[in-house]
Amino acid sequence: MAISSSPRPDPPGGHTGAGASLVLRLAGALGLLILAGGAGVTFAAFDYGRRAAQEAYDRLLVGAANQIAGAVSLMDGAVVVDLPASAFELLALAPEDRILYAVIDPAGRVVTGYDTIPLPDPGTRFATVPVGGEPFRLAVVERTFAERAFAGTVRVVVGQTLRARQELASQITRNAMGVLAAAALAMAALTVFAVRSSLAPLRTIERALAARSPQDLSPLDVPVPREVGGLVASLSHFMGRLDRQIEGMRSLIADASHQLRTPIAALRAQAELAADETDPARQREIIARIRSRSVNLGRLADQLLSHAMIIHRAEAVPRARIDLREVAIRAVD
Repeated sequence: MAISSSPRPDPPGGHTGAGASLVLRLAGALGLLILAGGAGVTFAAFDYGRRAAQEAYDRLLVGAANQIAGAVSLMDGAVVVDLPASAFELLALAPEDRILYAVIDPAGRVVTGYDTIPLPDPGTRFATVPVGGEPFRLAVVERTFAERAFAGTVRVVVGQTLRARQELASQITRNAMGVLAAAALAMAALTVFAVRSSLAPLRTIERALAARSPQDLSPLDVPVPREVGGLVASLSHFMGRLDRQIEGMRSLIADASHQLRTPIAALRAQAELAADETDPARQREIIARIRSRSVNLGRLADQLLSHAMIIHRAEAVPRARIDLREVAIRAVD
């Protein structure tokens, strides 16, 4: 025959509460997350700003090149250009940048403009090339003529330095970083608020325990969320076990006091009789009774100590399945 009971886990070791703060842990994890996300967002914002600035100023270059290409005409079989002022007004939207241009006939000769400009490969619409030690962004627009006296493609090249583009890209990045910083601060504040709100039930339990009398081991009755209900149930179960153990010890002490008082009083009385007795035979008889009562008292004390050990182990030692037949065999052997 076997007796079983649900196993009890060993009680955890004591904790002084001197560990790292949960709020600090979460704040550190959030800080790392914000730093990693901020680095990614910064790179993405810079890349977006660079591409947005490039696209915006490329449109200016194409617009100016189209206006110059529209002013190209033929006279006596030769290419002539009446440069429009509006093209340069369009390029003046980036006042800090240097500009250059060139109109090239089908033979590759520069009709007007800078003859030292590095020409992109045919079919290339945009290119970034160094001119005078500074990078220039070039835009190429082609216009094809098909007349009796002239046939071919005229290429218009317009370029400017990258200062305005870089400034616009930096401005977009700074704006994005400002938004990111504000969002990070808001997230940090929201996280701290959420963590403190989540820990409020634990503070409620702490206050309830601190306000209790040391003799009050009744189950906790505090309103807590479902997630903390397991902790409250464990505390209540622990206090119930402690209450039962204390009650058992009280009963043992009361029982021991009751059972030991009479034998000890009898021993004291016999000892007083032996001290006053002058008859040796009578004195030996009293001493024999004292010895017998001492043996009985020692046996009673052993029983009480065994009972106390059983009460202690009933709550302190984890329960496990045992086979009573094997226990009986070992006891007989």
